[in-house]
Amino acid sequence: MRDILKLYPRHHPEAAGRILDGEAVVVTPADSRMHTLNEVGTFLWDRADGARSVAELAVAVEAAFEADADTARGHTGRFVTDLESLGILVLDEAPGGPA
Repeated sequence: MRDILKLYPRHHPEAAGRILDGEAVVVTPADSRMHTLNEVGTFLWDRADGARSVAELAVAVEAAFEADADTARGHTGRFVTDLESLGILVLDEAPGGPA
């Protein structure tokens, strides 16, 4: 089983997204669906560049939204896993994407 906190999320190369009026809107071409992310989701989408681990993103969520560490890690881990299953994010084992 993979440790989600040690993975590096980045935008799925086939998903198109923009931040409009403070909300990320992402289209997944596999199913032609448009997904609108909430404030925390937009915060994570904006920072999912493949250079920061899920653990690092959780620390950023903790600071930005005044959440406790356990809550930030849990919610961040579940959120990026959900976005991976939708085809919005890719989770890599090392920073910078696949070798």
